[in-house]
Amino acid sequence: MKKVVLITGASAGISEVMAKHLADNGFRVYGAARRTEKLKELEAFGIQALSMDVTDESSMAAGVGAILAREGQIDVLINNAGFGSYGAIEEGRIINISSIGGKVSMPLGGWYHASKFALEAMSDALRNEVRQFGIDVVVIEPGGVKSEWADIAVGHGLRNSGKGIYQTMATKFAGLQESYGHRSSNPLVIARIVLKAIRSGRPRTRYAAGFMAGPVLTMRKLLPDRWMDRLLLSQLQ
Repeated sequence: MKKVVLITGASAGISEVMAKHLADNGFRVYGAARRTEKLKELEAFGIQALSMDVTDESSMAAGVGAILAREGQIDVLINNAGFGSYGAIEEGRIINISSIGGKVSMPLGGWYHASKFALEAMSDALRNEVRQFGIDVVVIEPGGVKSEWADIAVGHGLRNSGKGIYQTMATKFAGLQESYGHRSSNPLVIARIVLKAIRSGRPRTRYAAGFMAGPVLTMRKLLPDRWMDRLLLSQLQ
């Protein structure tokens, strides 16, 4: 019997690639998103499109209920659009997509980084809460990946801080994203480590991959805060 996977945020980016990769590797995949019109392409891969808004409790409950009614179980939940913890069953697995931005905080990125730091903490707490049920909680920490993220982040940065005292910093950030864009990793890199985490009999608590993920996390671990601050600011001055 195929294992059932629920992926949130499946309409674009990493989640879309993960959905296709897992379907190609024999999983029964449900791709959930608010923008259901963007899920049509997934149906050609045998992926079940599901309308779900992770900010709406009733929408999440209805979506999960529909899967359980049809499949009887959810073996793997991949959170890439929110923090919902639905889908937990005995011997199941929860995979939360964080970021190296959950360990390292760039100037002007406080809102984004706060959400990812919180996801890291929530995952640590959840891992120990559900261990008694045989459920593994795994955090994926992507580095630079080709997706809509950079364009959205740059757009927000310039709109919110492109004028005034933070103008130089916001402009430098936009240039940095443009210069690194061609070096970002294919989302398939993340999809492959997600598959590895799903198939592992004893998965690691965290996996990191993507452009600069290893070096950045190593520097964060080894360097004092002041040194890290200088390194980050040097990119935006």
